Amino acid sequence: MTLRRDQIEWACADSSALIELVGFGMDEVVELRELAEHEWDRGNAEIAQHLEQEASAWGHTVRLLRAALAAAGIEEHSGRHRRAS
Repeated sequence: MTLRRDQIEWACADSSALIELVGFGMDEVVELRELAEHEWDRGNAEIAQHLEQEASAWGHTVRLLRAALAAAGIEEHSGRHRRAS
């Protein structure tokens, strides 16, 4: 999934929306990595690589969002302890 402009504007509206987007991004990373693993198991290397690239992009997005929260002095309390890789 690619973020649309309205989703980005929503996330920038307040810190709770930004924190929610971090949580969503983490979920995307996990789901995409699981789907990639499944495709590797099925022998679909091209699809698996695409899914891994998407997971990596979401992981980078999560790191940037967390950096923005930290720069603003906002603590993230998403309940998630897993790091985006």
